[in-house]
Amino acid sequence: MTADMDGFNALMKEQRERARAATAALGDHGWEALDLGLPKEEQTVFAGYEYMTVDDAIVRAVGNGWCVLDKTPFYAEMGGQISDVGTIAGIAVTDVRKTKDGKYLHLGEFEADSFTSGDIVVAAVELERRKAIMRAHSSAHLLQAALRKVVGSHIEQAGSWVGPDTLRFDFTHFQAVEPEELERIGGLVNAWVLDDLPIDVREMPVAEAKQSGALALFGEKYGDIVRVVKMGDASVEFCGGTHLTNTAKVGQLRIMKEFSVAAGVRRIEAFTGLNAIQSYKDDAIKSAEDMDAVQAQVKAAKRNFEQLTRKVMNSTGDKLYMEAEKIGEIRVIAAAVADADGDRLKLAAEYLRDKADSVAAVLATVNDGKITFVSVCGKAAVAAGIKAGDLIKLVTSATGGKGGGKPDVAMGGGTEPDKLSHALDSVNEYVKGLIK
Repeated sequence: MTADMDGFNALMKEQRERARAATAALGDHGWEALDLGLPKEEQTVFAGYEYMTVDDAIVRAVGNGWCVLDKTPFYAEMGGQISDVGTIAGIAVTDVRKTKDGKYLHLGEFEADSFTSGDIVVAAVELERRKAIMRAHSSAHLLQAALRKVVGSHIEQAGSWVGPDTLRFDFTHFQAVEPEELERIGGLVNAWVLDDLPIDVREMPVAEAKQSGALALFGEKYGDIVRVVKMGDASVEFCGGTHLTNTAKVGQLRIMKEFSVAAGVRRIEAFTGLNAIQSYKDDAIKSAEDMDAVQAQVKAAKRNFEQLTRKVMNSTGDKLYMEAEKIGEIRVIAAAVADADGDRLKLAAEYLRDKADSVAAVLATVNDGKITFVSVCGKAAVAAGIKAGDLIKLVTSATGGKGGGKPDVAMGGGTEPDKLSHALDSVNEYVKGLIK
C-alpha cells in the first residue's frame, strides 16, 4: 500500500485556509471584536483569587450589555472553567470574557449610560456559586490523578469543563474504562477528599514547575511564570483557575458516566458537593423499590459532609492554636477565617475552647460585606477575668455592630469589614490589660 502524500498535503492546506476564513468571519466571536476605546496595554487586574468583592473598582468603559473595570473579582471563562456571575453596582453580571489584550468584559444588563468612565463601583461575585465551581475544579485535578494511577500514566487531559458542582473531563485512552476501574477511581478521589489534603497554590518559573513534576496541558503555551496547584501528594498541575484550600471541602465526588467522544478520547461526567448529594436523592425518587436503601445513602452522604466540615474546622482550630500568642498563661487567638459561615465558625471556636482551658479566642468571617464573630473562653481564661461576652462587645463595637453572650461563648456581628483587622488587633491589647 502507498500513500498520496502530495494530495494529502494539498487538501490539508485547503482545510487550514477554510478554518482561518471561518474564524475571521466570526469576528473573534463577536464580543472580542468590540471597540472598547481603551489602550491595548491597559489590562484588567484579576483580584478574584483573594477577594469575592471589590468595593473600589474603577469603570474604564461601558456600553450596551458590557462593562470593563480596572480590577475585578470575576473569573472570566477560560481553561475549561466557566465564568463567575454576580453584580456590579447592583446590576446583574451574567457572563465574563477575557479579550486577547487582557481586558475582562463583564456581560450583563448594562446600558451605555449605566456608568461614566472613572466611576468607582462595587463588584461582587455570587459566592455560593463560586464555591461550587471551585469544588468541581479541584475535583477535576483529583480525578485526573486517580485516572493516571488506576488506568495508566499514558492518560492525558484532552479537555475539560467545570461548573457549579459539575464537571466533564476528557482524556486520551484507547478503550472504555471498566466499571470496576471507575469504582476504584471514584473511591480513590473520595479517599483523598477524606484525607483533608492541603491545596497549595504557587507561582513559579515554568522550568521550575516542570522540574517539580507538575502536569501541563499538552499543546498549551505557557508564559515564563506559571501558576501551580498542588494537592498534598496526590496531584500537582499547571492551572490558572480558582480552587479550594483543602480537598475536604469537595464534600464528595460521584462519577455519573463514562463514554467516548472521539477516536481515542473518552469523557467522564461527575458531580461534586451538593450535586452529588442531590443525585442520590434523584436516584431515590426514580427507584421506588429500593427507596429505603437509597435514602440511607443520601443520609450517609450528608453525615459524611458534616463530618468533613467538622474535620476541616478542627484542622483550622489546631492551626490557630499553634499560632496563638501566649499572654501570661492565656493563649490568645484573634483571627479571620476564610470560607466559613456562622455555624462553621462556632465549630472551630468550640473546638478551641475544649482543646485547652487557657484559651481566649475571637474568630471572624466575612460574607456579603457582613462580619460574623464568635468568641470562646476556657475555664482558666474566665477565672482570669476574661469573658467571651466582653470580647464580643469589644470587636463588634469597633466594627459597627453588636453582640453578647455567656462568659464561655458569645456571638455577634459587624457591618464594617474594613475595620476588622484593627478590631482583632485590639483583642490582644485588651487581654494584656486584664492580665496586668
